[in-house]
Amino acid sequence: EGTCNLRVAEFHRHTSPSEGLPDPHHYDMGSLVTIDVLLGDGPFEGGCFKTLEPDGSFTEHSLAVGDALLFVSHKYHCVSPVTAGVREVLVLE
Repeated sequence: EGTCNLRVAEFHRHTSPSEGLPDPHHYDMGSLVTIDVLLGDGPFEGGCFKTLEPDGSFTEHSLAVGDALLFVSHKYHCVSPVTAGVREVLVLE
């Protein structure tokens, strides 16, 4: 039977000014699904998680602290620059 195991667990901390993850064609190679959990206790500005859609547009995903986003790992995604504060995310693949 097939199993699904945790391949990667990462803590990402972006302190302003931070470029975020600017590559709109970034994806999580080698994984099946990705879970991003927004952490931290302070406010930040920017740092919006976006996915690239088949028509070339971007969908912005608003997250509050404690929210998780689950998506297929081959989905192109990026994060806009953090312009104020600190953005902390736990990434599980």
